[in-house]
Amino acid sequence: AAGVGLTQALWVYFLSFFWALPAHAVNLVQIAYLSASIVALASLPKIAKGRDKRSLAIQLSVIFWIWDVAPIALRLVGLMPPNGSDALVWTLCFTGFVDGVLFNMMVALVLSMLTDVVEDNLVRTGRREEGAVLAGQTLVTKTSTAAGTLLGSTVLVFAQFPADAVNAATISSDVLTRLGFIFVGAMWALGVVSTWLLTKYAITRAQHLENIERAQ
Repeated sequence: AAGVGLTQALWVYFLSFFWALPAHAVNLVQIAYLSASIVALASLPKIAKGRDKRSLAIQLSVIFWIWDVAPIALRLVGLMPPNGSDALVWTLCFTGFVDGVLFNMMVALVLSMLTDVVEDNLVRTGRREEGAVLAGQTLVTKTSTAAGTLLGSTVLVFAQFPADAVNAATISSDVLTRLGFIFVGAMWALGVVSTWLLTKYAITRAQHLENIERAQ
């Protein structure tokens, strides 16, 4: 959630300044992200069928956190198409689509894992606590997203991003490079913590099936 907040806070800066995309290209990238949610939710049941949610979530998390900032990391080492080229637009559309698929599958899977906590609590305590689980998840998500937004402004400060920037031509390459490096570092740090937290989830597939039988 903090990663989402950070990305949302800096989204316009990367599209408008780092990649210098015109309006029509921004729309194409947005469409790629939106269409990814449909593909993700349609394909996740097939991918997750018969598999342990925790293991799959960890695998998706690792892939997502690497892929999410891959275009920026590749630009920093000179391996992305130049700004203003059609190749860059279509590359960002492709990477954005895959990124959206990974993100939506991971979020849906984690939310599904949280619902499994309800049966686990019922077996252990005799109480159903859907409200507590939902409230906790909502509180953590909103708080973390807000923290990510705050982190976004901090990244801009450390990158020395000019407050009066009009377009990419008015910003030095050093500023954009700093912005990219700091963002990639922050996202990977959040990714390490996020994936580590997933490893602490203790409900296996076998245990969940047993919980369902006992809860009935």
